[in-house]
Amino acid sequence: MDTLLAVRQQQLLDYLLKGNTCISDHIVSQGNIAIDTRLNIYRNAYRVRLKKTIETDHEILGIYLGDNLFDEMVDGYLNTHVSKYTSLRQFADSLPRYLAITSPFNNYPIISELAAFERLLLTAFDAADATRMTQDQLTRLPVDQWPSLHLKFHPSMQLFTTNWNTVEVWQALKVSKTPPTTAEGQAYWIIWRNNERLTEFQSLTSEEYQLICLALKGNPLAVMCETLLTNHSTENTSQLIVNYLLSWIERGLLAFTMS
Repeated sequence: MDTLLAVRQQQLLDYLLKGNTCISDHIVSQGNIAIDTRLNIYRNAYRVRLKKTIETDHEILGIYLGDNLFDEMVDGYLNTHVSKYTSLRQFADSLPRYLAITSPFNNYPIISELAAFERLLLTAFDAADATRMTQDQLTRLPVDQWPSLHLKFHPSMQLFTTNWNTVEVWQALKVSKTPPTTAEGQAYWIIWRNNERLTEFQSLTSEEYQLICLALKGNPLAVMCETLLTNHSTENTSQLIVNYLLSWIERGLLAFTMS
């Protein structure tokens, strides 16, 4: 019985995801509504739920595209991306990639970046928690241990590189303002969940972005300081790295575990 139930469940899933009608032979007739019609109602309801998920996760993208293009995007994505998760949270993870390679959306790369930005906001919000580093914990660290110090960032921290003024467009639409004209230009951003459990984002200089990347790759503080020396004097380097560390602590970016 359990095996037969599993077969029927898979057949129903195949219908929902692929349109395979094998399950039709095992649906009992009921009332005046045809079996195919009843199944189609169920399938449409399933697709509507997936569409609502994308609408919720990508509110600003939807505003940017407008109703017609948004519906075209959703229909195309649903037709090419089968839901592989029991949770709807991950369903649209591939949406930025879809937009980057699919016409007509790939003619405007900012669209894919908008989708990617909104997914990173979700990732930061949903990320695991961790005890955050405090300034007192940092200052109590013996000076001779600073060069070998390895930084650990809060799990919610996300880095984002844009090639367009994507975040500026998103910010304008978020407050119902006319977005700026699309403009090309690389920028670095950091996204995280702060101490009040609110999602924040902030632009980064190329220098700060480089330092964070070095830390994420497992480089100790000494390597980060050597990188600073390429553009700053020896006298300024020590104060600069301290300033960066204090800034990251203040924003809640550093986790307590450090080695």
